[in-house]
Amino acid sequence: MEKKVCVIETDFHQYRPTVTIRSKPLAHVKPLPQCQQAEMREKEELKKAIEQSDRLVSRVRELEEKNAGLCKEKNEVFIRLRAEKESLQETEQRCTQLVKAKRELESQVADLSDRLEEEESCTAELASQKYRLESECNSLKKDIEELEGTLTAVEKEKQSAEINVRALSGELSQRDETVGKLQKEKEHLVELSQVSKIKRNL
Repeated sequence: MEKKVCVIETDFHQYRPTVTIRSKPLAHVKPLPQCQQAEMREKEELKKAIEQSDRLVSRVRELEEKNAGLCKEKNEVFIRLRAEKESLQETEQRCTQLVKAKRELESQVADLSDRLEEEESCTAELASQKYRLESECNSLKKDIEELEGTLTAVEKEKQSAEINVRALSGELSQRDETVGKLQKEKEHLVELSQVSKIKRNL
């Protein structure tokens, strides 16, 4: 007479438990009631083992879904962070260009001021030219004031972009930490499932 032993083998890549039957010869023949009791116990153990395996598979699926969602959020945050960095770089370039333009205009104003002082020492015949140069100076000063206002606004925009970059960097770090925790929990559950399989085989 042979005793049939049911062994559960769980494939976590396919998430589908499979059952194989192995035969092991008995040392002696047991009475019929004891065999029936043993068979009932084996069926109960098999049922419990299948339920435990299903719960583990379900938990692994849930963790993988959460992990996929967090990875997607991480990628979105990374894309936003890269866009903010590019925007910040463009803003810095604009600031550099505006500062350069301001310096050039200040240099022109200084040159015109020097020329104006020279012209003031000239005769009344040059009075009209002096007026023209004064008008040009005033116009250039207005341009400088406008550039300074634009530069101030751009600097504020740059500061705002830097704040956004820091915030997104912190959020990305939190996402990485959460993904790592979920990965460790998944590995722990897989190890528990493998230990449970080894115990049942024993």
